[in-house]
Amino acid sequence: MKNRQYFEIHQARYDFILHKISRLAGAGASVLDVGCYPMHVFEEMRKRGYKVEGIASEFEKVEGIKSLNIEKNKWPFASNSFDLVLMTEIVEHLVGNPMVYLKEAKRVLKRGGKILVTTPNVIRLQNLVMLLMEKNIYFPMGQLRQNIYFRHNREYAKKELESILREAGFETEAGFFIGYPPNREKNKSDNLGLKVIKWINYLIQRVWVKRQDSLWAIGYSK
Repeated sequence: MKNRQYFEIHQARYDFILHKISRLAGAGASVLDVGCYPMHVFEEMRKRGYKVEGIASEFEKVEGIKSLNIEKNKWPFASNSFDLVLMTEIVEHLVGNPMVYLKEAKRVLKRGGKILVTTPNVIRLQNLVMLLMEKNIYFPMGQLRQNIYFRHNREYAKKELESILREAGFETEAGFFIGYPPNREKNKSDNLGLKVIKWINYLIQRVWVKRQDSLWAIGYSK
């Protein structure tokens, strides 16, 4: 049930990611899905004929998937192994120097390979509204007592995301924004007022693109 709920909430993001993968990697390409749990995108890529390997966090044990801390451990793959590295909704959970894992991503990519990163947009409209209401945009105080990797430790703005990719040695194209439909949480019965607010938020984001929910950026390995 929980896994199904997660799928319904993130289905729009999954559709976007799979569309981008089809544009970035040809049929039969080798893909490393970093932070692949839950396995929704991973399994769909396999169905579509990609040669997929995965890395899950050290707290997630999945048969056939490497479990490790990508900020501390060398990735257990040979250099020049993959056509595409996928990091979706991962970097915001990390706490250390992003060069550690981004340079590992570059190492395992083939020459001319690509990395696709998606992450929440720190200057999304919802966050601006929360700040105006004098509310903190980060995790609730109660999460200070939980595992650090179960929360968003550092969200990024578009230029920051592009900058860390370039610092790691990637060539980049301009990053873009993703806006999600207001009814994506199909399992949740919102009252009328909340539905109206979500639709207003969505319509504003359609015009004010830089305030959309998430970012994505592509890096090219030289």
